[in-house]
Amino acid sequence: MRTVVFEGLTHTGIFAVNAVREADPEGRLIIVEPTIEKAEVAKKQFTWAEVLKKNIDEFVQYLKENASLIDVFVSCSDSDAINYKFCNTALESGIPVIIAVLNNPMNRSLFHRSGIRLIVDPFSTIAPQLLEILKPSGEIFLYESYNGHIALAAYKAGEAFKPVKSPLEEVVLMVVKPDGSVKINPEKVSKGEILYVFGRKEAVKNFLERVKS
Repeated sequence: MRTVVFEGLTHTGIFAVNAVREADPEGRLIIVEPTIEKAEVAKKQFTWAEVLKKNIDEFVQYLKENASLIDVFVSCSDSDAINYKFCNTALESGIPVIIAVLNNPMNRSLFHRSGIRLIVDPFSTIAPQLLEILKPSGEIFLYESYNGHIALAAYKAGEAFKPVKSPLEEVVLMVVKPDGSVKINPEKVSKGEILYVFGRKEAVKNFLERVKS
């Protein structure tokens, strides 16, 4: 049973709390909120969690004093500056798993440079989903695993082509036709169809480079 400390009951945070509960239903979840109003809402909405009210300085001290009892820390306030402060405190205190939920995707590199590797960007799907809907042709990277090793990309065919992959290439191909039907490892992709490519990130990139050429 893991002890997960969660800070920041923002709109994004509510979804994140539910995801934490689903990922570890038997775990102990502690929600920390600086405002009385949100703390009271959390107590009513998440009856299975322990809710604490602490301001920024009190919570920093709480992390330092209780680090040995915490397995996972998730920071999800509406300020990346505060998330950064809390995550660095958790890192310095030796908490094993530290997850930052970003408000601004441009701050990802800042967290990475500090050694915070597990970053959730709730806005990352906006651009690829719009591209998948609206882009007439070409490649679209839809998903990348948290460790950056696995990727899913779509390729909208502006003209027909044969998707040739080498025997050692670590990718899976799936084409979706305009009528919604699906074919695994197609021999041909027709104009207007979407080819989905899944596998190791470098292999996906290499495959798409060949398709474009």
